[in-house]
Order: sequence, then structure tokens, then C-alpha cells
Amino acid sequence: MSIDLVSVCKSYTQGNASISVLNGLTASIDEGAVCVICGESGCGKTTLLSIMGAIESIDSGKVSIQGISVHDLSGSEADAFRRNVVSLVFQSHFLLDDFTALENVMLPLILQGVRSRIAKKRATELLERVGLIERIIHKPQELSGGESQRVAVARALITDASVILADEPTGNLDQENAKKVVSLLVRLAKEEKRILVLVTHNREFLTFGTCNYELSQGFLQTIIT
Repeated sequence: MSIDLVSVCKSYTQGNASISVLNGLTASIDEGAVCVICGESGCGKTTLLSIMGAIESIDSGKVSIQGISVHDLSGSEADAFRRNVVSLVFQSHFLLDDFTALENVMLPLILQGVRSRIAKKRATELLERVGLIERIIHKPQELSGGESQRVAVARALITDASVILADEPTGNLDQENAKKVVSLLVRLAKEEKRILVLVTHNREFLTFGTCNYELSQGFLQTIIT
């Protein structure tokens, strides 16, 4: 199982101008990898992750994850792909304010049709692993930023998704909490044998990667650490 990107091009139209973001980008990320992609703000990191997550289309090229041609998916197939194959962690945790931490983590399994009792057991186990067992009945407004992002990490891991896509998951956190959250995400992804793709502007996180890239001028360049 791997992520394969071949000659991927993506551009946007702004007024009468066409702005190129990805220019024939090619890369392969192997099973079990922790891939850290660095780059300045606006270089296309979020666009690349959105393409991997079947959120955005491509102009040309090929994106394949777990043998699935992502760019060929219909709307309903893309929804199923995001439920079952990839899971996303964003800069903002996007927790539901009216739900407890436990209910937020359970939700992806409930949407898959998993019985509530089973979803609750799995969610409780994950919240314990992220150090929040005593906070499971608290709602997002009762949690700190770091705690909320750890809930988001648990939510991302609750399904059997083989790929975790993390888009600047610590952008709203201070440096100490940022390192804790990334370290936790990397550790759990390895334990669960998932591919983790982390995009960030923080080059300190390159120490967590098994493969590291710089996204610049629409291409990925390998970073040797």
C-alpha cells in the first residue's frame, strides 16, 4: 500500500490569470512512512493534501492511494474514500461544540454504521491513549487548545483509514504543545501502521519524518536530514 503521485499539475484561475500551484509533481510514499512536507505559506501544501484527500481535483497527472485512482472518483465514491481510506487532521480541530470529546471521537464510526456500544469502546480506548480519559465528558469549549487537538488526533485514528493526512495540525498551538501533539500523532500512526503525511511550515518537525520533502515552485524536493 502506498501513495503515488505522477506528473500532477494543478492551477487556479484568478481574474484573467492562471496561477500554477503544482507543476508535474511526482512522488511515492510507502506503507508505514511518516512523510513530512515543508514549505512556505502559499506554496501549495494544503492544495496537495486536499488532492490526496479527494477534496480537490487535478488538471492532469495521476494520484493513486491504496490502488485507488483518486482523481477518477465520483462524488459519492470520494465521500466513501474519505470515510474509509483517508482521515484528515486540520489546523483547526473542527470539533462539534455540542458534543463531548467522547462523542466527537465516536462520530466517524457512527457515520460508518458501527454500533454505538462498539464506537464508544473504541473512542474511550483512544482518548485514554492520548491522555484524555478524564476529559471524555467535556465539550470543546471546556478543553484547552492542545487537548482539543489531541481529541482531533483520536478522531482521525478511530476508523481503519490507512492514511492520515495532517494539514498544519499544530498551527494554533504554542511550541511546547505543538511538539507534544506531533509526537503523539507520529507515535500513534506508527503503532497503528498507518501512512502519515504531515504538511507544515515548521522545519523542526522534519526530525519526525522517515521521508521529508520541500514543496517549492510546484515540485517536491527530497530533504536529507
